Amino acid sequence: MTLMSNRSCKSFKTVACATLGLAAAVALPAYAANAGMLKPTSPANTVSTSKPADAATINAILNRWEPVAVQAGAHSASWRELYGTQLGQAPASLLTNFTMLPIGDASTAKKDYEGFLRTFKHIQMSVYAQQQQQQQSGEKTSLKALGAPVSDQVFIPIPPCRVVDTRNTGGAITAGSSRNFLFYLNNAGSAWSGQGGTPGTAVSACPGTVLTSAGGTLGNVAPTAAVATVTVANTTAAGNLIIWGAGTPAPTASALNWDRAGQVIANTTTIPRGTSNQSVGDFSIAYNGPSGQADVIVDVVGYFVQSSATALDCVTQENTGGASNDVANGAARQIDAPLCTTGYTRTAVNCVYHNTNIAGLYLQEVAAGGFSRCMWINGTGTTLTSGDMGAQTTCCRVPGQ
Repeated sequence: MTLMSNRSCKSFKTVACATLGLAAAVALPAYAANAGMLKPTSPANTVSTSKPADAATINAILNRWEPVAVQAGAHSASWRELYGTQLGQAPASLLTNFTMLPIGDASTAKKDYEGFLRTFKHIQMSVYAQQQQQQQSGEKTSLKALGAPVSDQVFIPIPPCRVVDTRNTGGAITAGSSRNFLFYLNNAGSAWSGQGGTPGTAVSACPGTVLTSAGGTLGNVAPTAAVATVTVANTTAAGNLIIWGAGTPAPTASALNWDRAGQVIANTTTIPRGTSNQSVGDFSIAYNGPSGQADVIVDVVGYFVQSSATALDCVTQENTGGASNDVANGAARQIDAPLCTTGYTRTAVNCVYHNTNIAGLYLQEVAAGGFSRCMWINGTGTTLTSGDMGAQTTCCRVPGQ
């Protein structure tokens, strides 16, 4: 079982700090049953986005519950400091949960205080759930710009691959006519020889032109454009080529011009992928001129693809304190969470249970030295071993960095 808490004590320099308002909880057998804890429902139903409560509301709660906490064994001044700070960070609407809790007399103080602790933990978990939901929502919002059709593109260079050669297949393109071609493949058995290009299956001959899902190395996102060197040969008259995305309006500017018959000339250009599916073609080439014809050769040298989010590389490191740190019933112990290895950044620290029968309490602190510490109080009625609990650090980095 893993629970998380906000910073709950400003002076976790000694084990004695663990007794701030929680020493009484060690002796609470009812609270030791995890089933008795209030469980937060979904953030959408439970967590309020209202402003924090004002000082008067917080003082009213503290004044009502301080006598109960003291009767249960808490130290008055420390208790007010601890819970006053925490309650000041919670939405005002959640604090109304305290008004529904009954308070009896001295004989029921421990049981009454148990209800306070359960409600307090419920509020902390609800606030944490809201923070996680807002963080995830913010991440999703910020990712909307990734992969925009006209921006945030990534260029992937590849070894030149001949994808079109009309000298081998199809014949020359004549003046006033156009032809559609592919510039990437999404089928494992496809070959560029169907367009006169490099012979053999493309996965073997030109893996960079085939999607990874089909056995190539291009990736799994269809490219938005290709960068290619276009060459004309066997020209019979002056003319030019217009090249554009299949299924879209043809541009008025040419991509390649020649001024006499017999001229062989090349130009490297960017060719956008059109709106047509691959059964029609990715791009179109038209011979623009009053007469003549020319063979066309297209060598792809790279692609533009839409950018996508890169998953973080994360690892979890844990410190269980060692075999010499067993904790007797009623005793307290602290465990420092391990630091991240070089190149990783700490993104979370968890105080964790490895024994489902444990109901000891813990607090968590981010200390001035840049590390986190889990403080435990054993209220289980038996000795806890080093393997029963631990301090975990989640460390992440951007892959390749």
